[in-house]
Amino acid sequence: MNLLYDSYEGMGARVQGYEDVSAEDLAALKKTTLADGFAQDETHTLGSAVFSLYKKGNTTRILAYYPEAREAKLTTDEAPLIHGLTDGTEKKTAEPLLTMVDTFDFGLSLVMRLSDGRFIVFDGGWENRDYPDRLMAVLKSQCVTDRIVIAAWIMTHPHIDHYRCFISFSEKYKNQYEVQRFVYNFFDPDTKNDVILSAEKEGPHIGRFFDKVKESGAPVYRAHTGEVFTIAGARFEVLSSPDDSLKSRVTDINTLSLVLKILYMGQTILITGDNFFHYAHLAERFGTYLKSDILQVPHHMFVGGSIEGYRLIDPETILIPCEDEYVFSVFSTRAKATKGPSEYLLRDLHVKDCFTGARGNIVLPLPYTPRENGRALLLADLEKGDRSIGAKDWFFADVTPENCRFTVVNTSWETARLRVDILSEAGSVSVHDFKELTLPKSCYKVFTLTDPEGYEPDARGGEIEKYFKSGERYVIRFRCYTPMIVKGPNEPIYHS
Repeated sequence: MNLLYDSYEGMGARVQGYEDVSAEDLAALKKTTLADGFAQDETHTLGSAVFSLYKKGNTTRILAYYPEAREAKLTTDEAPLIHGLTDGTEKKTAEPLLTMVDTFDFGLSLVMRLSDGRFIVFDGGWENRDYPDRLMAVLKSQCVTDRIVIAAWIMTHPHIDHYRCFISFSEKYKNQYEVQRFVYNFFDPDTKNDVILSAEKEGPHIGRFFDKVKESGAPVYRAHTGEVFTIAGARFEVLSSPDDSLKSRVTDINTLSLVLKILYMGQTILITGDNFFHYAHLAERFGTYLKSDILQVPHHMFVGGSIEGYRLIDPETILIPCEDEYVFSVFSTRAKATKGPSEYLLRDLHVKDCFTGARGNIVLPLPYTPRENGRALLLADLEKGDRSIGAKDWFFADVTPENCRFTVVNTSWETARLRVDILSEAGSVSVHDFKELTLPKSCYKVFTLTDPEGYEPDARGGEIEKYFKSGERYVIRFRCYTPMIVKGPNEPIYHS
């Protein structure tokens, strides 16, 4: 057994991670915990992962063991934990709903209306940009009780487009709602954090957030991996938390995101915030237990998801808190780091319904049945995204060395490779890969075919003029792995 990390998590919590843990090593960790004065409280299993909770006064220690990955964690916290909470029963006073609040760029704001009329809020989004107003509008329109009651406001992680909404929301709508509890796992608002290198950026704002939470008077529960709680019949399981991210210095706050599996109304909903699956080792630790009906796609479908993680989750319905332009045209299905997982999720799995942002509030009744045409709409969005950023093949006729000036536009966030073929009448000249050019993300390039850039004379057996002669006319073909826009000396005769 090897100690991988021993990190201060914030707010009095500490986590130790171990690898190559045998059954004997696990027994030794339990023995050490008992020797430290802790008494075992309970043990439960999520998939094959086993979580044992120990108590010593107001301090809790969670021993997490992942047998298939041969990993273990010891998390010790003096703050109240949410584990074991049971609040209310599944009264039938309202139709349960899951709402993705309208987002016009990216940011996470989800609202779950429970069967007893109370709400669960996840994050909220940006501090400004009308996000507080959009959230309150949803709560007011769906409220069936005398007062808006938020049974739990859950913050997935301390990033600007997720948690800060509450700061301005609490100021603008003070006394118009009630929060019964907050659930999150944030680091201390201290700019001298040695583990979380970007802490200084959010530290002051976390301090503002803490002040507003304190003003509310609602209790705060710190969420750790392995905790389970129930509100109005909805069962919440914490599958990942900062417990899993502090094995090395954190350079991206998004990796601190909570992952919550919710079992409600006969369905499974997976909330991932901006979690990075490979940091959390979700696939290795939980395997097929990740299977879910509804998935909030991690990190707005930017970097975070993985092919193996999506394969195991295998959702029917997905929520992507991001404008469809980013999802289908600019980033998620284009950038090298995200294209593989995103394309796999959207095209290769069994997604029957996909919802993106900037299309109004997305309201799903629970349990949710995907729309009959949902898959067709998704494929149409993918096709529209391809068309909106250009084409992969362009043909121009009647091009000569005297008029061979072209402009190429790459609107995606992926470096693109452009190959040029040259064809003459009756095949007297036919050169495959006459030129090969590279375009960085989000840029345009103006060039002429007689420029030496991208041309390799050794490979071609001579200079450009050997194949591209003055006074003759040619058809020029541009081949792009990423769709692009090409402007030439005349209208293209074909593009697709």
